[in-house]
Amino acid sequence: MVRKTYQRIATKTPTSTHADQWSSLSEDEQQAYLLHYRMTYLAESEVNWCPELGTVLANDEVVNGVLNEEAILSNKKMKQWMMRISSYAERLLNGLDTIDWPEPLKEMQRNWIGRSVGATVRLQSTITMRKLKSLHTS
Repeated sequence: MVRKTYQRIATKTPTSTHADQWSSLSEDEQQAYLLHYRMTYLAESEVNWCPELGTVLANDEVVNGVLNEEAILSNKKMKQWMMRISSYAERLLNGLDTIDWPEPLKEMQRNWIGRSVGATVRLQSTITMRKLKSLHTS
């Protein structure tokens, strides 16, 4: 299904926008495409929950567990859709140099995206002869 979905996206007329192409896919096709490329994934993570507002708040909005010195927040585990930006972090970081944003805002984005530097280590067990690959970052 993913191959057919990709072909449908890639073979639309040149005048079609990507958004038009994406919206023409069924929800199942969209999910299959995203999961195939692992651009998004469902995970349980700890969030800043505001019971007063009934919503989750970004870490940037929270100071010492409080929002605007009024609403007291709690940490809560919730299932959320996550974006795997590590796969294209370098592209995002390089793109910041091409946009006309204030430097402090671009620096904040650079810190949020982060840059991983590391090495891949390949090992082989002498007992089971199985290979193991591990990425170590700093």
